[in-house]
Amino acid sequence: MPKADALSNTHRRAVLTGIIAAPFLAPANSVAQSTPINPDAKLLATYRQFKACRVQIDNHYGQESHPFGTPEQQREEEAFNSLVLKQESLAQALAGFSASTLQGYRAKAAAALTLLRDQVPDGTEQEEGPTTFLTISTLLDLAHGAHA
Repeated sequence: MPKADALSNTHRRAVLTGIIAAPFLAPANSVAQSTPINPDAKLLATYRQFKACRVQIDNHYGQESHPFGTPEQQREEEAFNSLVLKQESLAQALAGFSASTLQGYRAKAAAALTLLRDQVPDGTEQEEGPTTFLTISTLLDLAHGAHA
């Protein structure tokens, strides 16, 4: 019987060694395949485009404008209108995504807050009524950290 036990133990050791070594012998690309992909990657990429577009819109306000009716002023206005339409399109795209991560929720809240602030200036929320005040307060809570 000792001979049978020795063979049995040797077989068990070989199997256990194989099980333990298997993860180390796996091809490197299987590790990359097992790395989780951010489910909000497209949402966050769209948000980055939204933020970049918004920076361009905000910069437009800081520029000195040309006299009304001049070709330069008309070009500026066309460029600005194009940016506003792009922002609206990106906002609609963001609304079409369902956020799955805190980062995704924060990005959507920050975008919504940006658009709402165009309608309701900072410090006037309470004058707009409790619904607007609560909406802005909630968006501020959610958006905290979205700019990081």
